[in-house]
Amino acid sequence: MSFRAYKGWLFLLGFNDVSIGTLSNWADRLLALMEDGDFIAAIRLATSYYVGSADKLTVGLPDDDDTRHDMVREKLLEMMTASLKYTFSRTPNSTSEDARSSQLKQLAVECFIACISMNELDFLFDDVYEWYEEGSSEDVFLETLEPHILDDEIKAVPPAVLKDLVSHYTLQNRGSRIEELICRLDTRTIDIDQISTLCKQHYLYDALIYVWNQALGDYVSPLIDLLSLVNTVGCDADSHDTGTSVLVDSAMKMFPYLSYTLTGRVYPTGLELPVSDASKAKAELYGFIFSGKAIPRPPFGGHVFHTQADASPEPSFPYLRMILKFDTSSFMSMLNEAFEDSFLNGSQDQQSDDYSAFGESDRQVSRSSLTRQYIVSILLEVMSPEEFGPQDAIYLDMFIARNLPKFPQFILLSGSSLHRVLEGLCNYPSDEVADDCQLSVEYLLSIYHPSDLQSLVPLFAQAGFHRVLKSVYKGEKQYAKLLEACLDDKDD
Repeated sequence: MSFRAYKGWLFLLGFNDVSIGTLSNWADRLLALMEDGDFIAAIRLATSYYVGSADKLTVGLPDDDDTRHDMVREKLLEMMTASLKYTFSRTPNSTSEDARSSQLKQLAVECFIACISMNELDFLFDDVYEWYEEGSSEDVFLETLEPHILDDEIKAVPPAVLKDLVSHYTLQNRGSRIEELICRLDTRTIDIDQISTLCKQHYLYDALIYVWNQALGDYVSPLIDLLSLVNTVGCDADSHDTGTSVLVDSAMKMFPYLSYTLTGRVYPTGLELPVSDASKAKAELYGFIFSGKAIPRPPFGGHVFHTQADASPEPSFPYLRMILKFDTSSFMSMLNEAFEDSFLNGSQDQQSDDYSAFGESDRQVSRSSLTRQYIVSILLEVMSPEEFGPQDAIYLDMFIARNLPKFPQFILLSGSSLHRVLEGLCNYPSDEVADDCQLSVEYLLSIYHPSDLQSLVPLFAQAGFHRVLKSVYKGEKQYAKLLEACLDDKDD
C-alpha cells in the first residue's frame, strides 16, 4: 500500500483498488448537509463559521473576521431562503403535526441566531417573517422573538410585526408580558401613533406610559389618558361593576405611575431617571395635579381636559379633586412616598419655569413654592367635610400625622389643625383602619404636645387606643390608670 498527495488530491493505492479523494472545504460540508435534508444543522454550522466558533477544521475559510464574514454571509442567506422555501412548500400532510411544529420552531430559532449574528434584522423581519406569516405560523416566529427582546438582542421591531405581536399576546391574555416586551424596545424606533392606538385598544397602559415618557418626554398626557378612564367609569374606584373593572384597573395605574415618577424612577421598569429628566417630570406632574384650574395640554393652544362630564363649571383644583374622589387612600399612599423626595424641599437654587402659570388666576405656582407645606395646605383646603366624608378624610389625617414628625422643618400647622387631626383619627370610620389610626396618633404625639392632653384621654379610650393611653398615663405618672390600661389591652 502507498499514499500520495498531489495538488489537493489524495491517492491511496491498495492491494486490489485505488482510492482518490480530497479534503472537504467549508462550503462542501454545508452542501452535504443541505443535500442530506438537514438544513437546520447546515444553518447552525454556517452560523458557527460566521462567528468563528466552529470547533472543527474549516478548510478554505480565512482567520480574518471581515473577510470570513463576507464569504459566509451570502451563503448563509441563500441557505435560509432555500430552507424556508423547502419547509413551507411541503404539504402539511407529509409530516405529522408535532414534527412539523418542532421543525418550524427549530428553523425559526436558527434563523434568529444567524440573522442577529450577521445583524441582518431586515432579512429576519422582511423575508423570514413573511414566510411564517404566509404559512399561518407567525405565532412560532413571535414566540421565538420574545426571548431575544428580553435579552436586549433586538431593540427595534417593524410596525407590522409589532402589531401582530401585540395581537398575539393579548389574545392569549398575556398583556403583562407584551407590556414588558414593549418596554424593552428602543422607543425611537416605535411608531408612536400605532403603539398608542394599540395600547389604548388593549388597555396596555404601562406600555403606553413608558412610550410617551421615553419617546416624547411627555409625562402629563398619560396621566390625562388615565383620568379620562375615571370620567368613563365615574369618580369612585369602589363603585363599579364587572363590566367596568378593566377600566378601573387601568385607571388605578396612575398611582404607581405617580409614585415612580415623583421619586425619580422610570415607570414601569424602576430604573433611575436622569436628573434633568426627573426634575422636568416632577415639575410637570405636580404642576398639573395641583393646578388651581383646568388647563390646556400642551400648555399653549392645546386641548383643555375637563373633569366635569356635564360641562358644568370646574371647581378649584379640579384634577386634584378628581383623583381624591376616585381613590383617596391610594393617592395618599403615593404622596407619602413622594414626600420622601428632596424635590419638595423648596430649594431656591433649583427654580424652574417648567410649570409656570399653573394655579388659579391669581395664584402662580413656581418650582420654589411647591413644597410639602404648600401641598398639605391645599389638601386641607380641598378636602372639606362638605365634599369628603370621614371614610376619605381619615386618610388625610393619617397622612399629616405621619409626615409632620418626619418633616417638622418643612411642615407647620396650627394647634387647632393638629387638634382636629387627632379628633379625626380617634373617630375612625371603620375597624379596618383602627390600628393604622392608633399608630398615626402615636406618630403625631411624638412631636405635637397639646396643653390639654388630659381632655383627649376620653377620646383615646373611646377609640380603644390602649397603647396611646399607656403612653399618656406613663408620662403623667398615673400608674393606677396605667395598670388598668395594661389590663384592658388585649393585644399586649
